[in-house]
Amino acid sequence: MTLRPVIFYSAILSSMLAGVLAIWGFGFERRWLRGLVRASGVIVVVSASAALLVALAFHPLRPAPRLVLKSPGGHFVARVEQQKDAASVSVRPAWSPIAEQVYAGSSEPEIRWLDEWTLEIRYPSQPGKTSCHGSWVGVKVVCTEVVELRNDSGFRNCVPRNPFLQAGRSLGAWRP
Repeated sequence: MTLRPVIFYSAILSSMLAGVLAIWGFGFERRWLRGLVRASGVIVVVSASAALLVALAFHPLRPAPRLVLKSPGGHFVARVEQQKDAASVSVRPAWSPIAEQVYAGSSEPEIRWLDEWTLEIRYPSQPGKTSCHGSWVGVKVVCTEVVELRNDSGFRNCVPRNPFLQAGRSLGAWRP
């Protein structure tokens, strides 16, 4: 969760509260001044309510994470989120609600903590754009692209991508 929506919704709700207090119009002796403050309070409450309804109607609801994985010592949390045609992995300290995205791609990756400070992300080779960062605030992210190979019998085997296969050579009966 980012901090921007929290600030946005708290600003709307605080302006609604200020408008409600203005509608009550406490402490104004002059009638015309009290009427002016009440009218402006009504305008603030109506406009803030409209902004809140529009924001809630058009705000994309964030899906529940498919996987939440804590580091062995419990200092960091990795989240895997899957949408229709995109997947992402974000890492955050366990005490913080703000996460940093370290992987974005079109297929869901496999993640695991190697130790307290190292997160391994294995993702299938794909034609689309995939981004995977190397580190984030003390957490080293190891990204491994996995190639799915088929042999002549039709069996599948997933192996990490290596330069030998990237050069277009094959390993005997295996085909990339």
